[in-house]
Amino acid sequence: MKYKALIYGPGIRNSGNVDFVDRIEFLTEDGRIPLLVYNYQIYPEEFKTLKLLEGRWIALMHIGYLSGRESEIREYYLNEENIKLLTDRKSLMQLERGKAIF
Repeated sequence: MKYKALIYGPGIRNSGNVDFVDRIEFLTEDGRIPLLVYNYQIYPEEFKTLKLLEGRWIALMHIGYLSGRESEIREYYLNEENIKLLTDRKSLMQLERGKAIF
């Protein structure tokens, strides 16, 4: 699977299958899945509510605040219910511990 991440977002080191793009290309549906970073909330800030990507598949990757360690990439379809789960701080904390939230 091919992903795309924002050039101005949090740094992603594991970039073999990630293209770094501008905001317009990030929001354009083109077969690549938008990749966002989470660490107690979703980054970059303008995508925190996930509403800009509703109705699409996204990918999330956790990057440890102190260690910089990157988790595996997980994909989610953004319907209304999943948006509620993914924007809930407790749910994101469960994801960080490797637990499934749905």
